[in-house]
Amino acid sequence: MNSHRMNSYRIPRASRLGSSGRPAFLILSLCLGLGCAWFSDLFSESIPLYRFDPQSVNVAQVSENWPKDQAKLPKVQQEVIRQFGVPDYVHLWWNRNLPITSADEVRSLRFQGGGRSKPLRTSWVYFDKRQEVDFKKNDDFDVKPLDERIRVLCEMGDPDQIKQYVQQGDRMESWIYYRRGRIYRFINEKLVGTDNTPAVPGWTGG
Repeated sequence: MNSHRMNSYRIPRASRLGSSGRPAFLILSLCLGLGCAWFSDLFSESIPLYRFDPQSVNVAQVSENWPKDQAKLPKVQQEVIRQFGVPDYVHLWWNRNLPITSADEVRSLRFQGGGRSKPLRTSWVYFDKRQEVDFKKNDDFDVKPLDERIRVLCEMGDPDQIKQYVQQGDRMESWIYYRRGRIYRFINEKLVGTDNTPAVPGWTGG
C-alpha cells in the first residue's frame, strides 16, 4: 500500500438563504459566520458588482441590476461585456496565487493588524460558457477554461469539509457537503466523480 499524507480542514459556512430571506436573519447569519465588520465592508457601495452569498467566501453572484451605466465602467470591462455579456459570478481572490480560500483564512485576514476586508482581486465567471476572465494590470484580459472546483463552488457553495492528500504524486481532494449529502472528488484539480452520502442538515463540524 502506498503511503500518503493526509490534510483535512473544515470550511465554516453560514445558513443557506434564498434571495427573499429576511434581512435581519441574513445579517445575523453573516455576523456569526464571518464577522459583522467584514460583512459591512464587503457589502459597501465600493463593491456594487456583486451581492455576497453567505454560502461562499470564494464566489458571489453578480447583482441583477449591474451595471446601471455601462459607459461608466473601465474600458476593459466594457470590452469584456461586449464580447461575452455580463458575468454570472465573480471569483474572489483573497490569496494572489491560490484560487480557493477558507472562511477561517478570510476571517484572519480581516482581523490581523491592518488586515484587509476585501479580496486582492476579482475575476469574472461565465458559468454556462465554462470560462473565466482574468483582468491584467495593463487594461487587458485573459480568457481561460473555468476551473472545475470554481464551477462546483458556484453550484454548491463552500464545502463543509475538504480532505486533501498526495498519492503517487497526484493531488487528491474530497469536498464533503454534509448538510446536502454530497461528496465531490478531484484529482489534480479535475473533477473525477461525485457520491451521495446521508445528509446531516444540522451538521456543525467536528
